[in-house]
Amino acid sequence: MNGYQLFRRSRIRLAFWYAFVMGVILSLSGLGVYRALVRFKWAYLEREIESIAGTLHDSLGVIRSV
Repeated sequence: MNGYQLFRRSRIRLAFWYAFVMGVILSLSGLGVYRALVRFKWAYLEREIESIAGTLHDSLGVIRSV
């Protein structure tokens, strides 16, 4: 009977450790993906702003020359 309790306690402890380690791994992976997406979107916004600024600059140059 005592051996059964020991096995049950070990199984529960192993399940908690498994859940903890998987939680850490998935959290770190999610954080990495989140940071990659933020960096990608920031670079995309910078390119768009530069494109719009260039277009606006060219448009203002055409207006001034007229």
